[in-house]
Formats: sequence, C-alpha cells, structure tokens
Amino acid sequence: MNKSLHIVQTFGLHDVQGRTAHVSNLTQSMVKLDHTPEIVAASYDGNYPETLEVNNVRITYLKSVARYRSLTLNFSARDHLIKRVSEVDIVHIHGLYDLLGPVASKVCLSMQKPYVLETMGMLFPFGRGFLLKRVYMELFGKNLLKNATKYVVTSNMEAEHLEHAGYDPSKITFRHNGVDPISRPKIDEIRSFRDKHKLKSGFQKVIFLGRIAPVKNLEKLIQEFHLLTNSGVILILAGPVDDHKYFHKLKTLIKSLSIQDRVVWTGPLFGVDKACLFHDGDIFVLPSINENFGIAAAEAMTAGLPVIATETCGITEHFEGDAGIVVDFSDRSLVKPMSELLSKKDFNLEVGIKGKKAVELLSWDMAAKLTSNMYGEIAN
Repeated sequence: MNKSLHIVQTFGLHDVQGRTAHVSNLTQSMVKLDHTPEIVAASYDGNYPETLEVNNVRITYLKSVARYRSLTLNFSARDHLIKRVSEVDIVHIHGLYDLLGPVASKVCLSMQKPYVLETMGMLFPFGRGFLLKRVYMELFGKNLLKNATKYVVTSNMEAEHLEHAGYDPSKITFRHNGVDPISRPKIDEIRSFRDKHKLKSGFQKVIFLGRIAPVKNLEKLIQEFHLLTNSGVILILAGPVDDHKYFHKLKTLIKSLSIQDRVVWTGPLFGVDKACLFHDGDIFVLPSINENFGIAAAEAMTAGLPVIATETCGITEHFEGDAGIVVDFSDRSLVKPMSELLSKKDFNLEVGIKGKKAVELLSWDMAAKLTSNMYGEIAN
C-alpha cells in the first residue's frame, strides 16, 4: 500500500504546528520510503490554490463554505474525495471533530476502501466546545470510530480511552510520534531572543510552550510558580492564544499575585526562536489536564532541558529511569520539583541528559516506517 490519502482539518503552510506539523513530518518521511502520500484539508479563507505540491507531497484544499470552531462544512467535499480516494490504496484520517473525516469515512465505506483513524488524543472531550463535541460524537464520531479498519494511538493512555469507550482493542496500533531534535542556536541568536522579549539577564527560566487553552491547566503552573521562594526566576509562557477568555483569566490571576514583572508572554515561537527558548531555559513544565503525547515537552528533552509533567500526559511514558519528573494534581505538587531543579545544578543536568537520551529514538522516519508496516498488515 504505497499510495495513501491523509485527511486533516487544516494544513497551514506558514503556521506549522499541531496537526499540520504532525501530518507534514509524517508524510515527508513516508516519501523517503517510496510512498506516495497525498493530503486533503479544508481551506477557510481561500488564500491557497486548490492544489499544490510541497516537498513531493500533493496537497488539495477543499474550500469550506461554513465553519463553527473546528467543524467545517463543504458541500462539494464528497465529490472531491471520491476522486482522490479512488486513486489511493488507503485513507488516513488525522483527528476528530471536523466534518471532512466523516465524509471521507462514508466515501471509503461506499468504495470498500480501508481507512485508519488517528484520534490524536481527542477522545477526551475537555474544555471549550464540550457540548458541541458531545453532539459531534453522537452524530458522526461514533460511526467514524466504529467503521475504522485500524486506530493509531501514540500512548497507552490513548489506547485505554479507546477501550474504555467500548471500541475494539484488536484494531489498536501503537505508533509513537516523531520529534525533531532542537539544535543549539548561536550565542548572538540567544542574545537577540532575550532582547526581543525583554528577558532579564541573570534570571533562571521556567518555560511552557503550547496552546493557551484551559486543557493546559496553566493556572496551576502560575499559582505554584508564585510559591517559589527564589525570586530570581521568571516564567515564560509561549504559544498561540487558543481561548481569549482563558488568556484574560490567566492575566488577571498573574496581576492578583503581583508577579506581572516575572511572567513573560512571547506568543507563538518557531524555528530559531523556539530553539532559543529551549536552550536558554532551565526547566520545562507541562501541567496539562490531558495531553495525548506532548510534542513540545519531547522537543525540550531533545535540547537537554529537564521536564516536569502531570501524570495524564503521554510523554511521561518516556520518563523511565528518571528521564523526567511526573507529578499529580494535588496542591503544590509542582513546587518541590521546580525548586529542586532550579537549586541543584547536578540534578538538573542529570535529568536533562537522561531525558535527551530517552527521546533519541522518537524520529519521524521511524514513525513513518511503523505507519508503513501497519498499512502493509491491512493489505494482507
């Protein structure tokens, strides 16, 4: 099965993060295995041509006529998908809570074409749009899941969610995410990054990178950062604002704790800026209520940065042998590990080195090979 069609809600060419980065990295690595992957995504603003090719991967944008949060409606999607599906061996649907996936599922069923569903941690319907997600699952999601030939999961936690929801465990295939190593930037680039974001010299840095959204549980990080007795530490919160109401709630919390001068918001970071964040930081913290994997945490580990993560984050499955620190959701659970990593340089270095070694095998090339093997099993 060398020809695969990848269905994804959005695929940005410039804002490469989240599902876009995931699908882009996976398909480009599959090209190296002599596969011919294609991508179909919805286009909301019409800024992209209908079809283009990027790094030997064909991308087709279906113009969306309606959108509500992550749901997109495209009246001509079925006709487009029939043509594309007829020319491939297998369809790979990335994620839930959009309408392209269910349409692709029905097309596959009508054409007796197998499809795999990568749920990407979305079975846990937390946060913004909770009621809409429940409605979606009743109308589309359950059939989308039931009719899939295989489920792709990237953590044991995700597999447990599927089994708990009553779906066939024999369909579950485990495949880790890939992680691109974060190379060390030049000293001048780090200085420029510090100047750009007005970072105080001589201060230790606790960092977070990800969407600013309720599921990230940033209020816990902010509250417990405030409890650190060391005043020579700043908190850097990086990433796009996914929920503006939540963002303002966090800013109000920071003001009420009188730590505005010790918290820095950078917005989204990519490329060299992201590398500067990781290599100039002292600790990475992922306090999420639910995180299927945690790409940013894994990237931090490739940079040798020690990571603290809550027990419901999939990345903690790679923390064996003290390669990271797992915490629960009890009050002050972050305070002690943050304090120890900031005050004990040898301990900080030890966790960072072990973490870097733990994620060395998490390459996109290996993820593509495992995906290719799964396609082959379906063919047989």
